[in-house]
Amino acid sequence: MTIIVAVLISGFVSLTLTPMMCSRILKPRTDVKHGRLFLASERAFEAVRNAYGRSLNWALQRQRFTMVVFLAIVVATGWLYVKMPKGFLPSEDSGQLFCFIEAPRTSLSTRW
Repeated sequence: MTIIVAVLISGFVSLTLTPMMCSRILKPRTDVKHGRLFLASERAFEAVRNAYGRSLNWALQRQRFTMVVFLAIVVATGWLYVKMPKGFLPSEDSGQLFCFIEAPRTSLSTRW
């Protein structure tokens, strides 16, 4: 019961109070200068986002084809699930463990 109440309170705080506090405490900084690494990563992020947008538009323009590909992937996944071996341990497992230890060839009396 304690964990349930803690999760409910945490959810309430994260969905109501945290956004309000962030809007009051965090202010946008317009005078910040960024380095080359940041600018390069932003360009890379924008390129990925633009590519995702283009691919999403392409898929939405071809909804039937997208659905056929989706169903083919689901069927192939089911077929692979049936065909793949499911044992955690291989069938050749004999339940034995071999351990080899090699010690120096000198005796203890000569080392002291």
